[in-house]
Amino acid sequence: MKSVRYKDYRHFSEYEFNEHMSQIDWQSVITVNSIDASVQCLNSILIDVFDVHAPYKTITVRRPARSYINNEIEEMIARKNKAHLKFVKNGRVDHRNTYIQLKNYVSFIIRKAKKVYINQELNAVESDS
Repeated sequence: MKSVRYKDYRHFSEYEFNEHMSQIDWQSVITVNSIDASVQCLNSILIDVFDVHAPYKTITVRRPARSYINNEIEEMIARKNKAHLKFVKNGRVDHRNTYIQLKNYVSFIIRKAKKVYINQELNAVESDS
């Protein structure tokens, strides 16, 4: 998973921002000895104000949903997982065989559904061109 950090302007109020900017003591920027220090002071003030009115947000980007996974496949995955738990708990050979059969079947239907999905997407792109 990947994290993305961005400024959130959804609740930004121009009026409140302008009010905040009007209350800043700008003399501190003007009376500094050097231009570099003045620019640094100005940047610091602006960053602080923007951090108040448009704070940083961090979101976690998850991988996109696999649209070829339908309800039938999800049910089979759940059955496979349940069979795996059953096999792990008691270690019986018949439960192992059931789990392996379900695992192979789930792999097969996922591969098949993925092929169908990719072919549909390619056909849609070809028909658009």
